[in-house]
Amino acid sequence: HLSIRRQRQMCIRDRPYEFWRTLTDKIKHQITPNRTFDIYQVGETFGGDDLIKSYVNNGMLDAQFNFNQFFVARRVFVEKDGNFEDLAMAIEKSLEAYGYNHIMGNIMDSHDQVRMMALLEGDLSMSEDGTERAWHEPTITVDNPETYEKEMVFLTYLLTVPGIPIIYYGDEFGMTGANDPDNRRMMRFDDQLTKTESKQLIKIRQLINLRNRYSSLRRGDYKTLLDGRNVLAFTRGGSNERLIVVLNKGSEPVNVEIYVPKWMQCHTIESLGSGELIQVNNDKVKISLGKYSADIFRVL
Repeated sequence: HLSIRRQRQMCIRDRPYEFWRTLTDKIKHQITPNRTFDIYQVGETFGGDDLIKSYVNNGMLDAQFNFNQFFVARRVFVEKDGNFEDLAMAIEKSLEAYGYNHIMGNIMDSHDQVRMMALLEGDLSMSEDGTERAWHEPTITVDNPETYEKEMVFLTYLLTVPGIPIIYYGDEFGMTGANDPDNRRMMRFDDQLTKTESKQLIKIRQLINLRNRYSSLRRGDYKTLLDGRNVLAFTRGGSNERLIVVLNKGSEPVNVEIYVPKWMQCHTIESLGSGELIQVNNDKVKISLGKYSADIFRVL
């Protein structure tokens, strides 16, 4: 009886893996040959890295939502005492768990999370019940223009760190909302957007174009250069190009001095936003950023 029971337990435990192996095999042999682009399968599993990783291999899923890194990022960006040191550690942990060329899905919002804009605006705190708030009036709206600036800093992080950025519908212009069902509002397009939302959409398109233009933001290596409470700087690159990304999530402008490793052979950097050239002296570069802002620099 014990032997039969163990076999049943093992069978039940292996069923999810068996399902994904079967589905992936059918996609590979029946669907993919008829498509121009391969199918990217991203799963949704809550738990430790070992559990999440167990579904990510050649025979099953390509990736999963990187929830563990997301939860750290959300707290760091939203809470006043959030420290970029914690996020830098979370990024490194993901690299160790899933590999340095992983394609895990990095998110800002999803169908079962409070919209980031609501948290950045302060309409909801991290400790509040976002689902209950979804059923109460007045409807959450974005009233502070600075909230869009905060979102741009988060999206710059999302589109420049290792992994695949998953943009939930509405993120591209700053849609807000509490938890389900308020995070699933009807999509709006074109003249349905406010002037501020339309400007936000243009900025995010420009950011996406930079990611498409520079392969380092998609497949480059990663190294943290500076991680403080409000400022995070890191480099991504390869043999043909190298970039430096700097984020300031703080409410005050900053002037930071970043150490540049000798192996980067960096003498000058160029802002991809303004075109400004900045000299590197004695392996250090001084960068100024406004409040709630970010910039990407190309190493010359």
